[in-house]
Amino acid sequence: MTMGADLYAMIHKTMKHFTQAILVVLLLSPSCLHAQSRFMGGAGSGYTSHSQTNLQLTPSTISWNGTQWIGGIPGPTTSALSIRIAEGTVATLPDGSRFLHLILEEGAQINLPSGQECFIHGDLQTSLGNRIYGGGNIRFNHGTSHRVIGEPIRIQAQLRIETGDTLHTNGILLEDGAALLHGSGTPGGGGVCWGTAQMLRTGTVNPLLFQFWSSPLSGNRLNVVSGPDNYRFDADAQSWVATSDTVMMLPGAGFAVTGDTTTADTLTPGATRFVGTPHNGTYYVPLHRNPGTNDDWNLVGNPYPSAIDGPTFLTENIGRINGTLYLWNRPYTTDSATNATYSSADYLARNLTYGAFTLGTAQGFFVEATSDSVVFNNTMRSSGDNSFLRNQHTMARLWLGLKNQSGLRQSILLGFSDQNSVDFEPLYDAKKKIGNPELSFYSLLHQQPMEIQALPTVVDETTIPLGILCKQAGHYDLVIDKQENWPSQLTLGLLDQSTGNLTPLSTSGIRLSLAGNPQPDTRYRLVIRNPSPAQPGNSASKLVFAENSLKIIAQTPLEGPVTVRIFDLQGRTLIHQVGTAEMATQGWPMNLPSGCWMAEVNTHHEVLRLKFVQP
Repeated sequence: MTMGADLYAMIHKTMKHFTQAILVVLLLSPSCLHAQSRFMGGAGSGYTSHSQTNLQLTPSTISWNGTQWIGGIPGPTTSALSIRIAEGTVATLPDGSRFLHLILEEGAQINLPSGQECFIHGDLQTSLGNRIYGGGNIRFNHGTSHRVIGEPIRIQAQLRIETGDTLHTNGILLEDGAALLHGSGTPGGGGVCWGTAQMLRTGTVNPLLFQFWSSPLSGNRLNVVSGPDNYRFDADAQSWVATSDTVMMLPGAGFAVTGDTTTADTLTPGATRFVGTPHNGTYYVPLHRNPGTNDDWNLVGNPYPSAIDGPTFLTENIGRINGTLYLWNRPYTTDSATNATYSSADYLARNLTYGAFTLGTAQGFFVEATSDSVVFNNTMRSSGDNSFLRNQHTMARLWLGLKNQSGLRQSILLGFSDQNSVDFEPLYDAKKKIGNPELSFYSLLHQQPMEIQALPTVVDETTIPLGILCKQAGHYDLVIDKQENWPSQLTLGLLDQSTGNLTPLSTSGIRLSLAGNPQPDTRYRLVIRNPSPAQPGNSASKLVFAENSLKIIAQTPLEGPVTVRIFDLQGRTLIHQVGTAEMATQGWPMNLPSGCWMAEVNTHHEVLRLKFVQP
């Protein structure tokens, strides 16, 4: 064979392999849609033309053009593809969508309704005027690093950076109602944030109304909360002290600021704009106590760019605070400057008798100190959609309100359960913190004014002393504000001890004529009767917890095995044991960490339950 023939054979063999390689690339490439390959030979080349058309290949991008999806529909199986939203359009992502990159052209918006979620495995590429709204969940996952590339984007959703992932947050503005869930131990989060973020919180525009604030991002001074009056609470002197608006808002510190008409955001009147690194991790906030007095109030606040679960915060701070937190309540009247003043508001107590609740981002609140610090940690963080109090949802609750014609109004909460006692219980009973000098309404526990009182189930009749302090004489209405899990057979009445009259209390309420008096009026009693009390069983057994032991006090001898189960307020079982009746009556040792616990003991003929606190 000549050298020319050898060269020709080599070229022919090389071109054959090259053609096969091209075919492999085309078949494997996800970027080729309806690929068409054509191999042409010139005249006299010895090649014949050959074509293979319409290779059906997967697209790399799904696009929304304003009316329809092009290239497919986002869903659970599209995680390898990117999503592009066309300029100036609004797209609604199907629930559960997974995708690689989210690309938003100028003015593009996404509606992600509350309760729905999408998963981003890559980056968020943004342009001018982008927004994601609706309150749903955006979950950054797949164990990668995610970036926000391009122009700042407004987000009104829950951002979850999951364990193993990193989000570079520069360019994100979280609107009022949004949340950022990140950091080790955070439910639904766990990942890392790099860079700074911006966060808006809507405040009042009324210069006569105070609100309690804290900062969810680092590096913010009090002047970011626009308002003419700035105060901190001096826990040593138990009084308000005017403070400079240049003071640094440290994590967990609370401040009181009046509203202002100026705004940090043209789309959100009254908004405060925080800028900085999102707070994350554990914070111990110092508390001040005044030994020998009942004045141990301290103003603290939620330090995170997300809500925190109120009951979790309370149970994890047993021994640090007195089991209740107090929010500053806006007046029941409108926000106009003519009828909404500082004196027409009051404190709202929240504890485990109240039930499930959350503390929003930047929310300040009062606690009563029983130690030198209060702790915040990531396990308390929440998106706001919480289920809690496994065994408290059946507690019968009664809210009573007292109001007058000018709009002043006060409310108390009474909770009834077999697991409650007549004594003061941290986490369940709440002292009345009086912030309204014009009107104060409360129940009484051993002469202590109470805003929330947890009481045993009404078996026959329960009488609850009430207290009223009002400066303005006139007509006041005692009304039933709300009832939950309320037994239909129970009747309510108001006893006036000065006359002996018992007036039925119905949904229409009772009109009271009160004289303005600087001294409390304690002549009234709430009387709750059960006309059909349950018949007592054969045993009058009682379950008690003392000296780290659980014990059954029984009037008749117990027989057979006894089963005990200890679980927390979220229903998670810590102890599940079977023992003898002798162990149960002599005292069953329980090695429990500090916290609030529920005990359920099954004997051969009854079930006993007890709620108790381990210091």
